[in-house]
Amino acid sequence: MDKAIDHKRLQTIVDAANQQYSRFVTEEIPEPKRVVEWMGKTRKPRILVLYTGGTLGMKKEMDPKLGEVLVPKLSLDQLLTAADTITGLRNDFDVLGYHVSHIDSTEINTTVWDNLAGLIETHYEEVDGVVVLHGTDTLAYTSAALSFTLRNLAIPVVCTGAQKIMQVGGTDVISNLTGAFEAARSDLAGVAVYFGGDLFEGTRVDKRHDNELAGFHSPIYDRIGKLGDGIELGPRALTRGRHTPSSLLYDPGYANSVVEIVLSPLSAPGIVADAVKSKDCRALVIRSYGPGNIPRWYNPIIEYLTKEAGFPVFISSQCAGSGISSGSDYAVGAAARIAGGIALGDMSSPAAAVKAMKVMNNHDNVTRIAHEMVNVAYAREITLGTDINRRHIE
Repeated sequence: MDKAIDHKRLQTIVDAANQQYSRFVTEEIPEPKRVVEWMGKTRKPRILVLYTGGTLGMKKEMDPKLGEVLVPKLSLDQLLTAADTITGLRNDFDVLGYHVSHIDSTEINTTVWDNLAGLIETHYEEVDGVVVLHGTDTLAYTSAALSFTLRNLAIPVVCTGAQKIMQVGGTDVISNLTGAFEAARSDLAGVAVYFGGDLFEGTRVDKRHDNELAGFHSPIYDRIGKLGDGIELGPRALTRGRHTPSSLLYDPGYANSVVEIVLSPLSAPGIVADAVKSKDCRALVIRSYGPGNIPRWYNPIIEYLTKEAGFPVFISSQCAGSGISSGSDYAVGAAARIAGGIALGDMSSPAAAVKAMKVMNNHDNVTRIAHEMVNVAYAREITLGTDINRRHIE
């Protein structure tokens, strides 16, 4: 087949797409607005609720071009009122609620992450817990982002969403929302994801299914709690009292310049090289096969980038239940790391990509970046030491 791409035309389209993205971030992501304030005469657990959009706030709507589709519609007030009508939420909690965005989570971005973290930092000492309402597609990325931005938390920050909209039978909107509230007043401390009755560490979770109610899992770290008689925390959960409010480490900002690619037998080395040619790209995450295996023809590219160009190349795994150690039984894995690839241990793919964005925002030196990525655990995202492939069962 003759190559038919007009590269000048393509560049024009790419420039327009970049402009559309920039306008979206700067013009369509609003300043957070306080929209709910339920404060009773008697003191109840006070929960900060931050609403970003997602399936739990969507309705079906007829679009003249797309047909019947799901679009963001329900407001935070409508969601909380519905939950209160069904479960009496207002009898058990004081609520301070903010509209942060109203988007499909596929369009989540670092501006929303910083707005969320900024609101939590602002209200940190006046609330007992936080609930973040979010779409499921990128929920694991946002929970990782909050984990890295808000470290040493003394209270719970619980992210949740839904698989089925409010208007259909079997919806999980109310059950996940009220379960997240229970987690937010529990003894938990730190960022977590509540979904389908399970509670997961914020840096150890990933989406596993598109419509099943148990849509998330944590294949290496396992869950840290579950809904029973209230929230029952497992032994791996961090609890209140470990930190004080004054110990909070607030570290906003991300390098919005990390590219993640998934290896495939269908990809030639030139495609990997092309991924880093953009002037906006400052680091590459390669999702390798198995325990870090990469075909040998990629190694000259990795070696040039890391050892001559000062460009970090991180190696994670496509296997959700795997991990990548600094050594390997496979020649194709060991050679990629000798070439300069930085093995990311047992970090989940979302946590690996987001941590790279955080570390790249704070450091420029490749050696320092490599050290921070694999030798410093910011928020329990990586098992330090050599025994990274050990599964943790509650």
